[in-house]
Parts: sequence; C-alpha cells; structure tokens
Amino acid sequence: MTEPESKPNTDSSSRTIVQLVMGATLVLAGVVVFLANLDLLELGAVWRYWPLVLIGVGVNKLIQPGDKKNTDEGIWFFTLGAWLLISNLRLFGLGYGKSWPLLILAIGIRIVWSALTPEAPANTPAEEQNGR
Repeated sequence: MTEPESKPNTDSSSRTIVQLVMGATLVLAGVVVFLANLDLLELGAVWRYWPLVLIGVGVNKLIQPGDKKNTDEGIWFFTLGAWLLISNLRLFGLGYGKSWPLLILAIGIRIVWSALTPEAPANTPAEEQNGR
C-alpha cells in the first residue's frame, strides 16, 4: 500500500502571514496614536490614510495561495480601499461626491467578469482526501 502524498502545510504559513499583518497593523496603530498623544503627529492627517489598511488586506488576500473566493475578496478589499483613499485625498480632483459612480462601474465589471469566467469544477470527496 502506498502512502498518500504529503502536501505542503499552507494553512500554517497563511496563518503566519495573517498574524504578521495583523500584528504589524496593531503596532503601527499604537505608534501613531502614541505620537498623536505626545503632540508629535496630527491624527487628523493620518486618519485620511486609513483606507491603506483595506488595501493591505486586499493585497494580503491576493498573495496568499487560495481559492477563487479568496482572490475575489482581495480584489474587492483593494478596490474599496483604493476608492476610499482617492476620495479622502481628493486625488485627481475626485471627492466622494464625484467618485461614487466608480463603485457602480466596479460592481458592473465584476458581474460581467463573473458571467464570462467559468466556475472551477468542484472536487469530489476522493480528490479532496488525496489533496487534489
């Protein structure tokens, strides 16, 4: 009887990445608030950049090995964060009042993309047991 092939443990490496990102985010937030309490940093100016957290979560989900759902979530976190950052900073002269149609555009693109891309076939229980 042959032994089943061992597959690399991606769960622990994914968990490590998530823990690193979450820990680094908390450290950064702590430093920012501490510096603001010492009047060395204006918190209002930093608060405008909070969508970078969403962008970071999106990038993290995109670089992790995973399924289509993980990739879709990453794209949405990144898109929402980018829109909020552009609106907060008024990049390209776009504030919330002028840029909200971009969200409708993104949702429409997502619906069209879903209709044009085939779904991945579901694994049978035997394939899942063998790590395929």
